[in-house]
Amino acid sequence: MDATWRLAEDPEQWLPNVARALSPVLDQGSGVQTLGVSFGAERHQLSTPVLHGGTSRWNTMWLENWWKPVVEPLDSPTFLAMLGQGPVCSAQQLWSRLPPQLPSLSLQLESLSDQGWSHAFRREPAPEPPRLFYVDSLNLFVHDRSSGEALCVVANRPDIVSPGELSRTRRTFSSIVSHLRVALRTRGRLRTQALLTQAEAIFSPDGSVLDASGSARSRAARVALRDAVCRLERARTAKTDTQVDDALRLWPQLTSGRWSIIDAFDTDGRRYLVAVPNEEAPSLSALSPREEEVVRAVAEGQSNKEIAWKLGRSTSTVATFISRGCRKLGVTSRAQLVSLVRSVD
Repeated sequence: MDATWRLAEDPEQWLPNVARALSPVLDQGSGVQTLGVSFGAERHQLSTPVLHGGTSRWNTMWLENWWKPVVEPLDSPTFLAMLGQGPVCSAQQLWSRLPPQLPSLSLQLESLSDQGWSHAFRREPAPEPPRLFYVDSLNLFVHDRSSGEALCVVANRPDIVSPGELSRTRRTFSSIVSHLRVALRTRGRLRTQALLTQAEAIFSPDGSVLDASGSARSRAARVALRDAVCRLERARTAKTDTQVDDALRLWPQLTSGRWSIIDAFDTDGRRYLVAVPNEEAPSLSALSPREEEVVRAVAEGQSNKEIAWKLGRSTSTVATFISRGCRKLGVTSRAQLVSLVRSVD
């Protein structure tokens, strides 16, 4: 999270630093690939992938046999469909769900199969001699639709990723995904407007208020923001396990509520913490606890029957909860509901 919020860094610095911070958490010894995607009016742009871990042979093969023939040619609809499977998914999920929806991707995968990669998609036994590949990957996809920015982290797995691991990873990364999404949105805004000009309050690292305007001018707002700044600075220096747990509970203050608290640097390199007003984001607060539980299960891809079995309710009751949730959230279809819930998490 500390790497995520170093927003004053150039993209060439920011993405590698975020990748370096995420990789130890996701890497199981088989390497991690991280890349950024910017969706423009006509087509998307890919950043140079950042590779961590893995053997030098695998990284070379990945660039030559996967990045260039598969990733670079993907069109924007295909990339958006892939991101829609996030924020956490596996490669096997992608290849089973997307080709029927995207004929162009299906043709690409068939072409790869003809080149001897069919075993990577579990279509036939591995050829002899076998190519170096991993049968699955655990993917972290973060997409901020308002800015058109996305982040993709792909961690190789030597075995099929289990549903249990997917579920645990979703829980573990729920708050991190939220921070990454807001950071992408803020970085998008920074392309056209300087950070300090957006700030409603500016603090020194010791919590001293240097400037306040707008809704941050009230004494109550300044006191609350100063307290958040001081606590976040303490969180950054956490050393023991107990302090780290406390720090993780404090980090959500960066993005929750009315402001995000972000590092900024002046031309002399002096560091400030600035409070930038948050854009209003979708919220599930209007839902009852049971409605929220049901719509989150829908967003995870569970069927009404699966949800009913899990909750000990009838499928008709589950359908009622979904209908109420759609009405309260202002969506009219299951697909819109899934997209909204995933954008909130």
